[in-house]
Amino acid sequence: MRGTYDNVFALWLLEDIVKNIGAPQYSLLIHESSDEANEKHLAVKPRYFRTTLNELGTTFTGLSTLKGSSAQQIAECFLDFVTKVGLDFTRCLGIGTDGSNVMVRKNNSVYANLRQRKENIVLVKCVCNY
Repeated sequence: MRGTYDNVFALWLLEDIVKNIGAPQYSLLIHESSDEANEKHLAVKPRYFRTTLNELGTTFTGLSTLKGSSAQQIAECFLDFVTKVGLDFTRCLGIGTDGSNVMVRKNNSVYANLRQRKENIVLVKCVCNY
């Protein structure tokens, strides 16, 4: 059953989520974390206007395994994930992250890396993690 979920249902659900991001713009909530085996992952949740329901929505779209914890590696993993699921990064208005240095510092952060690709991207830091 697990293989059916991973290979069929999860892919269908992800395609449906991406298809339903019907608004011209969206934002993404991202969070880097480690599991018990010390494997690093990046969680991605788009925030978008659900045209079919006429409301804002936030939906978990998946975890992506990180090759390292540097700002460059996290930014590359993030952009690879966005491309892989079929989102257009040029339509991304902003990102929401925790307040860790690797994510938000002025230079050499995930935000700084993304700003090099999209100059006007907005950063929203979690007020609980400053």
